[in-house]
Amino acid sequence: MPTGTHGSSHVAPLGGGASVSQPVAAAQLAHTGSDLSLGLTLPAGAGALLAGAVLYRRARAAA
Repeated sequence: MPTGTHGSSHVAPLGGGASVSQPVAAAQLAHTGSDLSLGLTLPAGAGALLAGAVLYRRARAAA
């Protein structure tokens, strides 16, 4: 079994302890959406919902 400091997160500073400044960036959320506009997405979703409702009613009527 090897010995050592597994899992240690200690990092020695560079340049005799000089601090390093972090870059400043504006906060930004990740891009998780689609590139399709709402003009195409909303009618497609409404059509799928309507088609599902029609299929459901037909299946209930046949049962």
